[in-house]
Amino acid sequence: MVRISVTVHPGSSRRQLTLRPDGVHLYTSAKPIEGKANREARDILADYFSVPKSSVSLFRGDNSKKKVFEIDTDRSRLESSIDPALVDTFTSYIREV
Repeated sequence: MVRISVTVHPGSSRRQLTLRPDGVHLYTSAKPIEGKANREARDILADYFSVPKSSVSLFRGDNSKKKVFEIDTDRSRLESSIDPALVDTFTSYIREV
């Protein structure tokens, strides 16, 4: 199991996961109403890392832009789905638990 820290940007015109120097950013088209943006963020993470949606859950930050998601997989599987040039930067936001 790993945890990944992300900043979610709800109500965006795009659905995208990006890596910037200040962290991992998730852009969702869903508004932050009744957990819709959280569910879409979970779906984006699942698609990006090629894991089932049921393997991704919100650990912390239900009502915050700064969130921590748990992904039921191992760190090496996550790293294998990331652009090799970005692995070192990206993995600084991932913690195994």
